[in-house]
Amino acid sequence: MKFDIQLQAAFLTIGRYMVEAALWLVGTVLLIQFLEFFFWKKIMAPRLGGHVPKLLKDVLAGLLFVLACIGIAGSVFNLPITGLLATSGAIGVVVGLAIQSMIADLFTGMALSVDRPFVVGEWITLHERGLDPITGQVTEISWRSTQIKKTDGVIVVVPNSRMGTAIFTNLSRPENQSRFKMKFSLDFDVPTERGLRILEAALKSAPGVLEKPAAKVRVNGTSQWGVEYEFRYWLDPVATSPSEGRNRISIAVLDHMHHAGLTLAFPKQVAYTAKMPQQHLESAADSKRLLERVELFKTLQPDEFEELASRIKPSVFNALETIVEQSDPGESMFVLVEGLLEVHSTSENGTEVRVGMLTPGHFFGEISLLTGEARSATVRAATNALTYEITKEAILPLLEKRPQLAEDLASAIAERQLASTSAHDKHREEEQIIRSREGLTKSLVRKVRDLFRLG
Repeated sequence: MKFDIQLQAAFLTIGRYMVEAALWLVGTVLLIQFLEFFFWKKIMAPRLGGHVPKLLKDVLAGLLFVLACIGIAGSVFNLPITGLLATSGAIGVVVGLAIQSMIADLFTGMALSVDRPFVVGEWITLHERGLDPITGQVTEISWRSTQIKKTDGVIVVVPNSRMGTAIFTNLSRPENQSRFKMKFSLDFDVPTERGLRILEAALKSAPGVLEKPAAKVRVNGTSQWGVEYEFRYWLDPVATSPSEGRNRISIAVLDHMHHAGLTLAFPKQVAYTAKMPQQHLESAADSKRLLERVELFKTLQPDEFEELASRIKPSVFNALETIVEQSDPGESMFVLVEGLLEVHSTSENGTEVRVGMLTPGHFFGEISLLTGEARSATVRAATNALTYEITKEAILPLLEKRPQLAEDLASAIAERQLASTSAHDKHREEEQIIRSREGLTKSLVRKVRDLFRLG
């Protein structure tokens, strides 16, 4: 009987301990929830830019649970808290020495969460001594580390203690755009005016390069390769990563250089005993080769290229200068050799809208040249530009010698116009497209013959 009474008392004591400990834990949970809704969201979130780092919440919640455990030990189990704290302090010193790197990561992570030099989603470049810079998007900031996703999709995990001592650049602040640099070199015999014109046009035509702030090209100096040009441009790292921006700019530079007949500078040794051989194309001296790259003239014969090249006129336009005006009469076309052009169209209410950009190799005004119709759009120079103008008097002798050329040119123009139309109407049947091309070609041929009086 006595044993039963003692067992019953033990169960009651254990039950009381469990209830009191549960009350402490439930109270701690309620306090954490109270802090979540009133302290973190109402007070701290507005001061921290609308978002409280999860790390701060977790650390405070952990401290409250530690205090709850101390309270349970003292008030529920009647243990001496002073001795317990002294013992736990000694144990804490030993454990702290063993995990000091983890502690450094934890407190550095808390400092990063409070200072907020970067947040999840922003792009940063991490500079560590003796290592290559790491550029990527911050994907997570945890207790121990910060995760950075590079442009190649690889996740780099950096301990928070390293983040606290490293120098990093936030590419997303103060605005979500950053300036970058690239360098290219051209041969010494390329005039700097021409080099700036070609490279600036290439830089501004590259997709992803922001229009504002404006991209710029400057002569940075000279080297053993030639004249060095520095690109300064702005990107939105979220829309166009730095590596993708370099790729697009490099492609644009090579394309513009190709159409200009130039190559980038490269180490070379030339041994010669006579006249120096031509190392790259001079646009003013070899206009025939430039015309051969124009799609409109793909049916011309070699002697016709030479004859037409002898009659074309180079024209240089300054930035913002108007080349042709919409609705003005005209009997010439232009081939863009160097630079960048903007195409504008004026609506019925008089509003002018930019509808396109022209890069080297493109041409415009062919309808006015071959049919005498008014200009269909306004074309202005976005940068300094070099064009070749082909007039009615320049192409008339070719049409008189070979009337079939009129149909070839008309067919090329019709194909170009219908290609632009069919790109917006992918559901048109092939037979209908062929009929449209034939009808447009016949109409253009009649206009060409009437304008040039070919009979």
